[in-house]
Amino acid sequence: MPLQTLNAFVSFGAFTAFIMIHASLFYRFYLLGEKGTKRFLDGVIAILGLLVMIVALVCEESPWLVLKLGVLWLLLGVAIWAVRTWREAET
Repeated sequence: MPLQTLNAFVSFGAFTAFIMIHASLFYRFYLLGEKGTKRFLDGVIAILGLLVMIVALVCEESPWLVLKLGVLWLLLGVAIWAVRTWREAET
């Protein structure tokens, strides 16, 4: 595998990890947080970080195959998480 393709996979993985971190921060501190101005500020900061990471990922010059495979892998992970959460909620 060419070094450029491996580099693109690593970059995509790092961007995806940071996107998921910001999404989880938004969930934890804004959706589950205590009411008040701190909650709003935490939500705004998490959303701004999320947007910056998404723009950086889109603007990065990665091969399209790597981006497509990375998005497919991410969607598969979200689907597995959703099924597990749904099953736990039933029991």
